[in-house]
Formats: sequence, structure tokens, C-alpha cells
Amino acid sequence: MRIIKYTLLLLLTITISTINITAQELEKDMFKSFGDNSNSCYGNVLMPSVYDTIIDRVEVKSSYAYLKRNPPIFDTIVERILVRPGYTKYEVVEPVFETELVKMKVKDVESIIASNAYTETRILTDNIESKPSVKVWRKTKRIRNCKSKDPERCLTWRVETLPAESIEIEREFPATLAKINSNIEQLPEQYVTFEKRILKREGSVKEVNVLPEYKEVIRLVKKRNASFEEVVIPAAFKEIKRIRLISEGGNIEPREVICSTDYKEYIRPLQEKLQTLGYDVGAIDGILGRKTKEILLIYQVENNLPVGQLDLITMRYLGLIK
Repeated sequence: MRIIKYTLLLLLTITISTINITAQELEKDMFKSFGDNSNSCYGNVLMPSVYDTIIDRVEVKSSYAYLKRNPPIFDTIVERILVRPGYTKYEVVEPVFETELVKMKVKDVESIIASNAYTETRILTDNIESKPSVKVWRKTKRIRNCKSKDPERCLTWRVETLPAESIEIEREFPATLAKINSNIEQLPEQYVTFEKRILKREGSVKEVNVLPEYKEVIRLVKKRNASFEEVVIPAAFKEIKRIRLISEGGNIEPREVICSTDYKEYIRPLQEKLQTLGYDVGAIDGILGRKTKEILLIYQVENNLPVGQLDLITMRYLGLIK
């Protein structure tokens, strides 16, 4: 069907050609060359129409402009806010005491006469220190014009001396000893046991520095105000391809062709090339037979090449010669 189609196309082109030649004459001259005795051979070919492709840019959308609002830009800043200033406070270290039991003699050994005789005695009172005097720090005096909301911070420290503590011990001593007979009895000595507090470490005041307290606050600071800018949208174009006829085909002209004496060198590569391009040339035998001729004609028509000969233009287009 493809062969019939392109044969009809050739016949129609030849019929409307201004050259006085019939389709039968063209068919007769196909693949026939002249000038074989020279270095170059020529043959009559049916020239195709020559077209030029023109690309036009058509405006499909006009340019325009509009105002674009740019929002303000903010920076995030982290600030440290002083919540409470630093200050110095004083901590009281209490004195440390150790308690021990003290045994003290309050009455010596006494010898008495075993009788009902009355013996006068005397009693002496001794003061025994049970707790020594101690110096302690205490908040007592108020600072003048103090504006702190904390009452403790308006007091000042002062050293106070606590007096020593003592207990009274009564001792009984005999005043007179009346000897009535020789029956003398020994009375044992007497002791009193009490607790005594011994100072191991004096009290003191320790100065402590309290660090200030801060709080982190996140603030937004305007870096750039809102603004307006003019945005210009360019026009949009579309490329339209147009085909312009440069020269009308259908005329027969002589062109340089492959000489028939050189067919053996070129026919087999021609068949292989057409076969690679998807054309069915039949058997690849190196002979320019009817099947190969028909396929070559179809290839020349489809690629707008000169039709009817194994011309050099077609061979260069196929890449078989330089």
C-alpha cells in the first residue's frame, strides 16, 4: 500500500510539473545514469519542494503591574529581667555544748559517838557553775529608714553575752563533837551527781551572698516596617511555527549520482542502513533490486530528498558518504 501511495504521489507531482515530461519517461530514467565514462555520473531526479520553518512569537497575555504588600519583619529578642536583686544574709551558727555527769562530794567522812547526845552541825552553801557564759549573735536593733518589705532585713546583728549558770549545793559540816563514851561510829562521805554543760564550739554568724534572680522574657522587635512595591508581570508569548514554501518541487533536474560501476561498494551498506532505520528491504544481498529501489523511493519521499536516483545528497543524508 505504501508503494502504491508514493507512486501515485510521484505521478501526480510529475503531471502538474511545468516541465514537459511524463511519468513514464521519469520511470524510464529512474536509477539510470549518464556520463559513466567520466569520473562523475549524473542522473535525472524529481526535486522535492523546499520549505523553510518560520517561528513567530505571538503575544498571548499583555504585561501588567500590581502593588504587592510586604509584611513587617520582626526579630525575636530574649531579655533577662531582674526579678530580685542579690543581697547578703547572715546565718546564725548556734553554740555546741556537751553534757557530762559530774559527781561532787558534798559531805566528808564523819565520826560520831554512838549515843543519844545532841551534836550541833552547820550547813554551808556552794555555787557550782553548771553552764559557762556564752557570746551569741542576735538580730535586735532595727535599721533606721529601712524600706525593705522583709522585716528580717531591717534588723542588725549584735553580740550578746549570756551569763553563766550555776546551781547551789548545800554542804553539812559538824559544828561540835560531844564525846560521851568510847563507842564511835564512822558515817560515810556523801556525793551529789548533776549534769554539767561544757562548751565545745562557740556560736557565730556566717555571711551568705544570695545571687540575684532573673527571668527570661521574649520580645518581638520590629526590624522593618510594612511596605508596598510595584511588581511588573511581563507579557507572555507563544511560539508558533509556520512552514513557508521557498521553491516548489516537481521539476526534474540532473544530479550527481553513484556510478553503476560502484554499486558493489555502496548497495549492501545502503540496505543495512535502511534495515536499521526500520524499512523492510528484503534480502541484504548487495544488489539494487526492485525491493531495494521501492524502499529507497519511500525513504526519499518521507525525508523530502530528491527522488529517483542513488544521488549523493541521499547518500550523505544516510551517512554513507562524506
